[in-house]
Amino acid sequence: MKKSTLSLALKILFGGVLATGSAVAQASYWDEGVCSFGMGTSLAPGESFLVSASVGALRNATSTIPISFYYSLTPSVTGSSQYLGGNSATVFQPGSYCSSVVQTTLTLPTTSQGLDCFIDSGGYILAKVGDDVNDIGFNINGYIDDVIAGSPKITSFSPASGHPGSIVHINGSLFDNSTTAVYIDGIAAARAVLSPDEIIALVPAGASTGYIQVKEANGYHKLCSTDPGRSPSQFVVTAVPEYCDSGASNNGYGKIAYVKLDNSNIYNDVGTSNCPNYTDNTNFFTITSPGLDVDTIQVQFGTCGTTAYSRMFKVYVDWNQDTDFDDPAEYVLAAASVASDQLYNLTIPVPDFASIGTTRLRMVNALYYSGVVETVDDVQACGYYPFGETQDYVLDVTSVNGVLQAKVKGSLDNTAKPVDISEQVIDLINNNESLSEADKQNFIDKHLDKLPGLTFSYPKGQEH
Repeated sequence: MKKSTLSLALKILFGGVLATGSAVAQASYWDEGVCSFGMGTSLAPGESFLVSASVGALRNATSTIPISFYYSLTPSVTGSSQYLGGNSATVFQPGSYCSSVVQTTLTLPTTSQGLDCFIDSGGYILAKVGDDVNDIGFNINGYIDDVIAGSPKITSFSPASGHPGSIVHINGSLFDNSTTAVYIDGIAAARAVLSPDEIIALVPAGASTGYIQVKEANGYHKLCSTDPGRSPSQFVVTAVPEYCDSGASNNGYGKIAYVKLDNSNIYNDVGTSNCPNYTDNTNFFTITSPGLDVDTIQVQFGTCGTTAYSRMFKVYVDWNQDTDFDDPAEYVLAAASVASDQLYNLTIPVPDFASIGTTRLRMVNALYYSGVVETVDDVQACGYYPFGETQDYVLDVTSVNGVLQAKVKGSLDNTAKPVDISEQVIDLINNNESLSEADKQNFIDKHLDKLPGLTFSYPKGQEH
């Protein structure tokens, strides 16, 4: 109790204005207080620590006095203060007003004030008896130093925006493949650590615009502002782009049976009677750079167990990421005739003007059908054709040399046979007249040094 309140109570009591009994009980309650309070002043989130307090009260007889402890950003108990625990002390009468000592072990929370991070300036531990509150301020500076020294850090990321399923490149330091977790808007993101200074991550479903966070999966708590693992700006999450439909109107007679990227068989349907008209393989992707080549893609066509019919093949890439394939150079390869059960090596040059970011690569395999699909010019990126299959993949264009990611679905027990289909290529690019000589030069064969394969994953325990 504050001094002024105590003096008033005593004056009322001894002045005879109030009778004994209830008047004494009322005065005794308001006489409860914290006489002394001690603890360490440097703590870490989640740390257990010892507090020592002495309490007292004016009593006519020995009494038990409860004491409560709180964590708060201010030296007073408010609605946002977090209760840490309590104890009680026995006040013996007659005796000294502050003769009872309480020792209690408390644990600092790992979050503060309803936030998913901890206020990096520290706060107050409060001891409350009756209406009397004593406070001790503490800081977490030493803890912050440890976090900054040992935690992964973000310095930049690109692109500035992307949709769920797209790729974001994160630069920083202290990235570790086994322990560094990535979050976008607080949602765990599958990631692949390219080096201690670079991570690529998939924007997770359900994420909204927010900060990118890298942290040890089983390590440090997040700090609200002094957080080396939080991106300097927010990553803008956009809607998933909608591409036009493409596929066969009927199931049968022909399909894309096998696709191989960087020695990984990511799609293998060889020897089955399955005959899909469209396959969404956008969970498989390759990463490349402007002015280079997409790593060699091997493709084999199947018959669904029927007679081999004449078929045509086209490849499209949405280089400027505007969700269509109508722009110059987006029609990248056409073969007037491809055989079944034969492996083809495809090399796709990347123009210098390709936009940085995640885009769509579309393969269309259409069977000859009199009056509908008679030449390769009849095979378009959008729309339907009688028989065959369309497959979509993701292509990530980055400003630096990229690497390949592929999920293994099986193996093909034969050797790739490089085939020269130059005689069968109708046009390497479309709308040639709208391209400059410099643009055309981008389609000269170039070599992209192969880098090790890589798998996107979550650190243990951080999947969701």
